[in-house]
Amino acid sequence: MPAGGRDSRRSVPITGSPSQTQLWVYTFCVNEKALLERITVNPAIFGGKPIIRGRRLAVEHVLDMLTAGDSPAEILAAYPWLEPDDIRACYAYANRRVSHERIEPLLVETGA
Repeated sequence: MPAGGRDSRRSVPITGSPSQTQLWVYTFCVNEKALLERITVNPAIFGGKPIIRGRRLAVEHVLDMLTAGDSPAEILAAYPWLEPDDIRACYAYANRRVSHERIEPLLVETGA
């Protein structure tokens, strides 16, 4: 990022030599955007669920495999066309989906 540029995530002017934090935020935003571009939606595939690079592998399925304990290496071996950044894209997609969620507590009165 050139000195005097802008941090695309926060629109913070960067003057002089950017700090490590500013470079990290810029790099994170650029990388996240590139990763999320790997996630596509096609109404003809899985009813429009998010999929990886237009292929018949849903983000949900990759996250399910990871949750079940499969390692990224095992998933990559099972899908030869899959790339490590595709798995990172699934993480980025999940993070983006839940990062703005708000959970309201359910208050239950007890008879005490």
